[in-house]
Amino acid sequence: QASLSRGSLCFTTLNGEMVDDPAAAVVPDLQLSQPTTDELQASACPDKQIPSCFVFDLDNCCWFPEMYMMSSGSPFKYDSGRNICVSRDGRGETVRLLGDVAEIWRMISCEPRFRGCRIAIASCCDEPEWAHELLRTFEIAGGAGTKMWDCVAHAEIRYGNKQGHLRRISEKLGVPLREMVFFDDQSGHCRGAGEIGVVAIQ
Repeated sequence: QASLSRGSLCFTTLNGEMVDDPAAAVVPDLQLSQPTTDELQASACPDKQIPSCFVFDLDNCCWFPEMYMMSSGSPFKYDSGRNICVSRDGRGETVRLLGDVAEIWRMISCEPRFRGCRIAIASCCDEPEWAHELLRTFEIAGGAGTKMWDCVAHAEIRYGNKQGHLRRISEKLGVPLREMVFFDDQSGHCRGAGEIGVVAIQ
């Protein structure tokens, strides 16, 4: 399962090793040791290329609970002080971003070392309309009021195979599969992504 720590990504890979920063998900050769700041800034080096696109699953990866677990949904009431969304216009269940997702999205969207990198969504959640509303409501870190949706270059939120999601993202954004890194909480989706050449981290 993904663990998100402040100011960095801290994911357990399928082989049990750790990636401590988005830029550590290097393509095409995955480098699992935490790079230094100088190495991140020097990412033009071919064997230390930062991924062109960071692709995120949503349920149990970016937020919780999963949509299928909820008995109520839209409209969601937003609490900006706590960056949470409550279903049924504030009378239902609370949806929270996991770990430091808000900070991680800020890093990828705003920090110079990730300039030119894009964020995409590959989700099979049961309630796509709720997911779209939540993305348009939750804010990334930084206090500027930037919504998660403002950071998304392309979203595939629908039933289907994650390989299909990733192929459509690649086609829409013009990003080769080998230049993408995909974060998902399910090992089957990660294996499927790896089969088509995408670096996948669970």
